[in-house]
Amino acid sequence: MQGIRTTITVLLYVVACASLKAQEAEPAKKSKPAPPGLVEVRFHDDSVMKLQIKEEKIEIATQFGVLMVPTNVIQKLELSQRVPEEIARKIDAAILDLNMDDGKKREAAMEYLLEQKVRSVPALQAAARNPNRENAKHAQVLLQKLQEILGEDGMNIRTTDAIHTEESKIVGRIPHAVLRVYSEPFGELTLKLAYVRSFRAVGVEEPQSVNVQPDPGNLSNFRHLIGQTLHFRVTAVPQGSLWGTDVHTSDSNLASAAIHCGVLRPGQTGVVKVQILQPPAGFQGSTRNGITSSDYGSYGGAYRILK
Repeated sequence: MQGIRTTITVLLYVVACASLKAQEAEPAKKSKPAPPGLVEVRFHDDSVMKLQIKEEKIEIATQFGVLMVPTNVIQKLELSQRVPEEIARKIDAAILDLNMDDGKKREAAMEYLLEQKVRSVPALQAAARNPNRENAKHAQVLLQKLQEILGEDGMNIRTTDAIHTEESKIVGRIPHAVLRVYSEPFGELTLKLAYVRSFRAVGVEEPQSVNVQPDPGNLSNFRHLIGQTLHFRVTAVPQGSLWGTDVHTSDSNLASAAIHCGVLRPGQTGVVKVQILQPPAGFQGSTRNGITSSDYGSYGGAYRILK
């Protein structure tokens, strides 16, 4: 009997060991990366849908000319308001009906304009300036109700499109009325941009807001914050002294350092990300991007610009 128990115990041990080895041998399952162009589309009615953009590039007309932005580098796309033609016609008709003597028609018009929310705002703002006091009064009432529904921010109508990539934000106007997209259940579709508020690439998290401070000139007042990352809005005008390459003394001019490091061009304004460092034994000068920095020995503070 004792022998049987011993045999069973050994068998259970062997099975357990074999199971454990099998689990160790099995490779960990990796989550599949999102397909290129896969985006989360947010519509004007606040519904959300995942679609794959089939266009290889998105055209955007900027003040500096037309750019073709590869779809696979776009992290977010914000669209200006585009009202579909059929809805625009109904909004215009409803604005005219605000002045109707027929109370039912006027109420129906007001209900429709409220239903269209932000799409109605430009037309109502124009009607509120109408010399016809009765028409203007109804428009003002509706604008007040919409502000209560949408909030102050919701009443601000976006007039330009914006493409966000990891390195930049490109503002202009996307001339496309439609984009080719793909949906798993429905196949290839034509998406009307007039119904879309924004796109966001799947797998890309919304950037966290940061505290952007004005240009301090240099980082002397921050040199005790070793290890911390700070953000400053800087206009890249070369001025003041600069010591070091990549790592600069804390009393080095930040605007000059931004040009020297290549994160800003002369005259350009942008947010510069800076990390406060433990000072090295010395600082080596160099010439970059038309800016010359100097050598320096031991100093009590240091920083570097993060790209």
